[in-house]
Amino acid sequence: MRDQFYAESAAVTRNHWGEGEVYYVGTQPEEAYLRKLLRTIGDHLQLTGIEAFPDGVQITTRTGPNGSFRFILNLSPEPVSIQLKASYTSALDGIDKGPHLKLDGYDIEIVEIKA
Repeated sequence: MRDQFYAESAAVTRNHWGEGEVYYVGTQPEEAYLRKLLRTIGDHLQLTGIEAFPDGVQITTRTGPNGSFRFILNLSPEPVSIQLKASYTSALDGIDKGPHLKLDGYDIEIVEIKA
């Protein structure tokens, strides 16, 4: 019989912190659950720009005094295709990229997010 100690406890909680929110994940979920959780959080926060991305791809957005930039990294040796919601200007070469973006294996793209 499985241990029922945590049977009545939440696996994921959301709390307000300062002007934002923090999520606590007190479990090791399967990837499908984690993807759904992150999509739900993104929808709740009205995040835009990325529809979906393949395994091995990491995407993060950084905002500073010079604007907001999205870093798209392909950490796999295989080429990938990513569908963006719009076209963006590359911070690396100044060329518009998207909405369909192709990255070679171990490639990176940095695009500027206009307000």
